Amino acid sequence: MKTKIKKFGIELEGEYSNELADKMRTKYAWSVKGDGSIHTCDHHQDILHSIEAVSQPIEYSTANVNAIKKLFDFLQVQYNNGDFHFNESCGLHFHFSFTPQRPPELWSEQFAEYFASHIATRFPKAYKLRKENRFCKFELSQKDIASPRFYDRYRFINLRPAFQRHKTLEIRAFPSDEPKLMKRYFLSTLTAIEDFLVKANSGLLDKKYAFKDQTIGTDTINFQEQAKAETITDDDNIVLDVVID
Repeated sequence: MKTKIKKFGIELEGEYSNELADKMRTKYAWSVKGDGSIHTCDHHQDILHSIEAVSQPIEYSTANVNAIKKLFDFLQVQYNNGDFHFNESCGLHFHFSFTPQRPPELWSEQFAEYFASHIATRFPKAYKLRKENRFCKFELSQKDIASPRFYDRYRFINLRPAFQRHKTLEIRAFPSDEPKLMKRYFLSTLTAIEDFLVKANSGLLDKKYAFKDQTIGTDTINFQEQAKAETITDDDNIVLDVVID
């Protein structure tokens, strides 16, 4: 079975006005909540608030991708009007679910290297900024990926912890930024994933590692709900067979 993107979702941290937060909640049906890890700039204390806005899981289609592009265009207008802002404490996270549930091509050091190179080449400023951020370290070895006890979600690609919590792959590589740039981050991430899958499925990659998908369970994602505890247990029924070519 060829791997395909099934759904995607977005977590967007930033400084929002009350009016914009209400629009994100009512017009776009995003979850809006405060986030203590986000700092509000001193000159925004009275007008903007530290918020994480989280989309619903969205079916992957051309129409829905275009809808997200329009949303970022809307946020650009809000940014220009002073209703949205960002700083270095703010991140932009993308979630993806797939068919099969745990894509063997993407659970690999080769994809991690490919995606890191993709970001460094196309967005060197964002790459430098996030590379020095402890919440999305650009380190992910094959040993980390294969280990059943590797639960560090603060990597630029969050695999096992994200999969256990909501059956997704999480991309944490980008900062919150001017919305017109965040739109490019999103589209470029889609391009990188699709291009890598095409190369892998066409036999154009000299695969060093891959995984057999032996997923047990249902294909569900619900990254809008916060876990009651950050501790990840080992009873996730994840079985990985490492294949070394």
